[in-house]
Amino acid sequence: MMRARTIVLLAAAFVLLARTPRTTAQDLDALFNGGAILSRPTDHGITVRAIAGRALTATMEWRVDGSNDEWRRSAPANAAAGAAVDLVADGLAPDTAYTYRLSVVPQGASGPATVGSEGRFRTQRRRGSPFSFVVQADPHLDENSSTAVYTQALRNQLADRPDFLIDLGDAAMTDRCVIAGDNLCGRDRATSYEQVAARNTLMRSYFAQVAHSLPLFLVLGNHEAESGWATTGSAATLAEWSLRARTASYANPVPDGFYSGNATVESSGIARQNYYAFEWGDALFVVLDPFAYTMKKPTQFTDADMWNWTFGEAQYRWLVSTLTSSRARYKFVFSHHMVGGGTAEVRGGAAFADLFEWGGRNRDGSWGFDTYRPGWPTPIQQLLRDTGVNIWFHGHDHLYAREEVDGVVYQSVPQPSTSRYQGPDLAREYGYRATPGDTAFVTPGHLRVSIDTQGIRVDFIRAVAPGEDTPTLRNGAIVTSYSVR
Repeated sequence: MMRARTIVLLAAAFVLLARTPRTTAQDLDALFNGGAILSRPTDHGITVRAIAGRALTATMEWRVDGSNDEWRRSAPANAAAGAAVDLVADGLAPDTAYTYRLSVVPQGASGPATVGSEGRFRTQRRRGSPFSFVVQADPHLDENSSTAVYTQALRNQLADRPDFLIDLGDAAMTDRCVIAGDNLCGRDRATSYEQVAARNTLMRSYFAQVAHSLPLFLVLGNHEAESGWATTGSAATLAEWSLRARTASYANPVPDGFYSGNATVESSGIARQNYYAFEWGDALFVVLDPFAYTMKKPTQFTDADMWNWTFGEAQYRWLVSTLTSSRARYKFVFSHHMVGGGTAEVRGGAAFADLFEWGGRNRDGSWGFDTYRPGWPTPIQQLLRDTGVNIWFHGHDHLYAREEVDGVVYQSVPQPSTSRYQGPDLAREYGYRATPGDTAFVTPGHLRVSIDTQGIRVDFIRAVAPGEDTPTLRNGAIVTSYSVR
């Protein structure tokens, strides 16, 4: 009798489990296009951006990490198929780790909600609280990229357990990549919004592998195709498609009291979300865009052409105000490349820090800033020096190189997806002062930046695809590191 009752109870339990929704990320992948991405963390809240794969109602649930507290819930959000949905957790405690999950019900469906696997995030660190963040640049996913290497690089970033990820641009690649069958980069310029959206969805699917627990901050690159010289105000241009697809796919910061930045709303009704700043712990983070306000594309390495590279006066004035007013102990600035550089394509770093808008001089060494930027107080490099910026992070050149100008570290960030573990001598080709093989490397990986009361530590973490490790190429190894006090 007891055995029969046990069998009945087990059978009932099996039926109950069979009716309970699976709690895996794969469930949500079928409902969201490209996963869900943590965005805009503050001292009191955070946003999750997702793209609905079908009409649905979604809710975010959260509680203090490691606790058995009742789940708190956001207001339910409805989304049509293909539409972006933002789920906002608010009223959070500062400098606190949280666990969260998403609950989704397809509209018109019966039965319980699908509950996704749990992710984690932390609200703004207090002054004096140690933390780390990770930086990558130029993921591309073109013919020179390896999806296996990039996936491993992302896994390495997640394993570092940083507070957030900053990507330095050239992810969308819509000015030279379209998806053609199994080819992720058909080496062609996008000619429709649908093609642009497809590349953004592809990159979201990679970012989402880590951004479920690493809030994502985007920096615009040249291959995001949102340049001023290509912007006409027409809705049927690559620049406008790219802006529309990016802001639909990702929730970059907008001015709100926690973040400062570009408050301009375009004629299309879209907030550009291209430059912004915030403080976290003892550090100020400043993100810049050298493309939107460069209205004529430089094609020759001449003074007349190279002075066209500009942050634009509004962004420049905001940068001056942001850097001079901050009392943060450490200051970091991020842009895809400088406004100037050693070629029309803006290659290089410290060797060209004295040129054009960045440094104020013409090619022959004469002073040109007052002529080309009348009324502007100082070139960018002098501003970085005078306001105590510790590191300027940039991408574009697909290599790791550490240089220094007037006490400011110029940090070129490696490409996380390159298929070449031992790449060409790009540092010498692009005119870097860094010594190849010593402080310059062309090999895949990311940077881990750690901040505490003793200073800043920067580690270059190598990425090697599974099964491709060798005695001299080990995944997760520190290629090189340095400290700034």
